[in-house]
Amino acid sequence: MNTLVEGDLESIDQVIGFTRGLSEQNYQYLARPYIGSSIGQHLRHALDMYKALRKALETSVVDYNLRRRGDPVEVDRNLALAELGETQGWLLNITPIIQGQAVIVKTETTLSHRKIESYQSSFGRELGFVTSHLIHHFAIMVSIARIAGEQVDPEMGLAPATVNYVRSLAVQN
Repeated sequence: MNTLVEGDLESIDQVIGFTRGLSEQNYQYLARPYIGSSIGQHLRHALDMYKALRKALETSVVDYNLRRRGDPVEVDRNLALAELGETQGWLLNITPIIQGQAVIVKTETTLSHRKIESYQSSFGRELGFVTSHLIHHFAIMVSIARIAGEQVDPEMGLAPATVNYVRSLAVQN
């Protein structure tokens, strides 16, 4: 297994463990006025990014504009866990050949009006982006959980570079 997929699977394992530890109530908790969306909404968004990437294997187009806002996965922790498991299974089939596959990426770029840009990329580059995006949203989910009173491991939601930096500091001391 290559390191890109390995890292992705590690991140998803963290999200699964975190999500399993939540109550359904805290999965849906809105930490207003600080954060206006729930853990479930952030997780649905991250899963949508993986779905866009999965679809690209059929179409060679990654359309990050496809979103399932209001989907039951936002309020049903077990549905989210099932989708995370499916995503793990899918990732295990990603090969270096697939990572090198060319794709076209479509994404909205402006706030003031609808403007969709398309650009060339590779499947592997987009997989790295989606993993980074998951970690970013995981950090927000961890913050929501803490506001809701959950005890969360301090390493949850940290990027690999941050974890490795903290580890290097511990070795130095």
